[in-house]
Amino acid sequence: MKSILRELILITENMNKFLVFLGPNLKAVTGNSEGIDKLITEVKALVLPFKNAKENFFEKANVNVWNQLISSFKQNQGTIENSTIRLIDDTFKDLRSSEGAFDLLNNFKNIATLDEIAKKLQKKYTDVLNNYRKELDNNRALFEKGKKLYEDGHPNMIISRGKPPIAGIISWASNIMQRIKSPILKFHKNA
Repeated sequence: MKSILRELILITENMNKFLVFLGPNLKAVTGNSEGIDKLITEVKALVLPFKNAKENFFEKANVNVWNQLISSFKQNQGTIENSTIRLIDDTFKDLRSSEGAFDLLNNFKNIATLDEIAKKLQKKYTDVLNNYRKELDNNRALFEKGKKLYEDGHPNMIISRGKPPIAGIISWASNIMQRIKSPILKFHKNA
């Protein structure tokens, strides 16, 4: 009887973790309401076999039925977990900046979730930093290209219209610096 109660508590906790993780915050960040709603429907369907069962699981005669239901629950939970991980991977493919990805991870840092999903989110920090390195390389290339244009006598190609040449170049370089600085300050603040 104790083991059945423990398993019921575990089922309830896992359902709650799924539903909290797949809540409005994830929808707002990913914009994938349809995919998340589908996962929520699958999560809610996990308990239907327990609700529809006619057996009293606290009777020893029904232990085999209970074990089959638990086994099926765990298998289906694993499938939903894998779908959730794929959703996370797809979300990180579509994010345009390391800063946005870092914000997404921070939104979920304090949300209790299943272990495999938490591990996947933790691994994404490395992906965010690798993406930031690419952003640094792109900004360096942009700066070098602009510097060369300026040195070759074409400053108008890098400054905004209507700005004096020196102020325009300073503004252009400052903009590049801000694109580099903003994410790293956020990383440092939340590390």
